[in-house]
Amino acid sequence: MSDIRGKKGFEAPSHEDLDEYLAQSRKSISQMKDGKPPIIFKPKRTLPLRIIAVIIILVVSTSLVLGGSIINFDSPSNNNNNETTTTTPMTTTTTEISTTTQVVTTLPLDTETYLTDSIPKVESLINTLIASNRSLINPVIVNGTINRSQTITNLELFELVWILSQFEENSEWWDLGREIVFNTYNLWNKSSFLSEDLVFQILALRSLVAYPSSNIPLQAHSLQVYRNFSKQLWENVSSGYNNETGTFNPFNDSQLLTEHQILFCQVLGKTIEHPIIFMFNSTTEQATLLLETLETLTDSTIGLPHKFEANLTSSSDLFYSHHQSNMFLALNNLESLLGSVQEISMLTNRLYNYITDVFLQQDWSVAFSYNETASDLSSILILNDQLLYIRTNILKQKRNFADYTLGMVRSNFATANSRYYTSSEDYENQFLIDHIHLLLSFEEFLKLEKPSTTTDETATTTDDEGPGAASYAGEFISILALLVYIFYRRRKMKQ
Repeated sequence: MSDIRGKKGFEAPSHEDLDEYLAQSRKSISQMKDGKPPIIFKPKRTLPLRIIAVIIILVVSTSLVLGGSIINFDSPSNNNNNETTTTTPMTTTTTEISTTTQVVTTLPLDTETYLTDSIPKVESLINTLIASNRSLINPVIVNGTINRSQTITNLELFELVWILSQFEENSEWWDLGREIVFNTYNLWNKSSFLSEDLVFQILALRSLVAYPSSNIPLQAHSLQVYRNFSKQLWENVSSGYNNETGTFNPFNDSQLLTEHQILFCQVLGKTIEHPIIFMFNSTTEQATLLLETLETLTDSTIGLPHKFEANLTSSSDLFYSHHQSNMFLALNNLESLLGSVQEISMLTNRLYNYITDVFLQQDWSVAFSYNETASDLSSILILNDQLLYIRTNILKQKRNFADYTLGMVRSNFATANSRYYTSSEDYENQFLIDHIHLLLSFEEFLKLEKPSTTTDETATTTDDEGPGAASYAGEFISILALLVYIFYRRRKMKQ
């Protein structure tokens, strides 16, 4: 007899297994006599391979479910940017932002209820500052008292109209801005504006083109006056445009201000709605050149500096949060002129990441400024900065970011009855324009909420959220069902 192979040889089957094998053998012989194929069977092993396969699949699928739950947990400490989180503001590098600011992780407020209650109070305050016939507008409240002798200036009117034009079309507030431009104050026929500096003129032009040409309530003769006046403003403003860099330099200085580029972007974004006033080919070329310059400016800093050299060789170390948010909103409007070009997407991502990684503080407030050289954030808090950041998050579909910053606005800027909001931490001044802007951010947030509360959606989705735990669970169930089906088919084939 030959030697036993291996160390232990073959393991003898138990009596129960041996009886089963004999029964299967007899059944197999009977099937062959009837002309059927024999039954294929093998001796049982201690741990069959299919059981091992089931265990592996169960472990992998369970890991996916748990991993999906952890990855998609949308807590405020996860900035939804896939960035590394630290406890202090970071300094920029030449390639990318690598760290973020750790923020407070308290639960969000019931924002929808809070806004629903606050909106009528804010609207009531606005209506006390604007006379029913619109002819008298008071711009400021000091310590809760309206100074009726102080009336709104042209520059304040320009800003007021610009914000009102961004409300939902044909809404009460949208109509108010249009009425101010074309009826109450007749901004469309102020030839004296042409003698002002170019910054004043571009602000006036921005107000005139804020509303589409199809919604201008002027008769034929007045409409022609409006168009001629707007064309003259644009011709004057264009004299400060640099044909090589696409930048706007109204005072022909060696250093250019980011604020002026934002104004120019805002006007360019509206030109598509006024084909008679603006030449499409010219404005698209100007917008494209400006995008290239902005790309160069943000290539090393990620964010936009306060000012920069006309030849783009160097820039300021000082950055303002409102510049990042305002340019983000302006670039978003440029898509109506240029379409969804890659440069706009890249720049908006850069600016959004910069303001979130650098300016966002632990209480969800946004700091006013940042000195890159000293790596210092200012301690000043301005309401307008917070509102611009909220609106940026709304456009980015960052629901939680907007929610938490709105909560911060409520705790830091609202008075006890939420009737009015202060503009800074000193609780002294309250401005009409801030409250119009506040109302706009409230309404935009509520519009963002609507899709997430419909019956056919179980969760709010964003542009950068991956599949949730539910989808991983579905995959696990599908894999398990497929495994059972294969096992069943194999058993049927053996019979």
